[in-house]
Amino acid sequence: EATIYESPVVPAPKKAPMDSLFDYGTYRHHPSENKRWRRRIAEKQPPAAKGPAPDPPPVLKVFNRPILFDIVSRGSPAGLDGLLSFLLTHKKRLTDEEFREPSTGKTCLPKALLNLSGGKNDTIPV
Repeated sequence: EATIYESPVVPAPKKAPMDSLFDYGTYRHHPSENKRWRRRIAEKQPPAAKGPAPDPPPVLKVFNRPILFDIVSRGSPAGLDGLLSFLLTHKKRLTDEEFREPSTGKTCLPKALLNLSGGKNDTIPV
């Protein structure tokens, strides 16, 4: 005699495969039953008010020694846009070892001074 409070159980073999501790007396679970319940709940919830999309995070340019030396030697200040934010977010300084010329140990400032055109290089603010 079965009541509504009893649920069907999976028939168990005499010996569990691979002698595992799997419990064959667990309840049968049909995923379709759960989907119906979830769908009803989702339909009852009011739709979220959509506001303006948030601004995407700013894209940081990556600066390393070859890129930095190339920008300075060309004398193009537009190439240095974003350098300050890059240095601040990565907690680096232009005097760090990774921004120095490995053979001489010099930073990109002497290179910028060597590439003056008409006594001026726009990458060096005066």
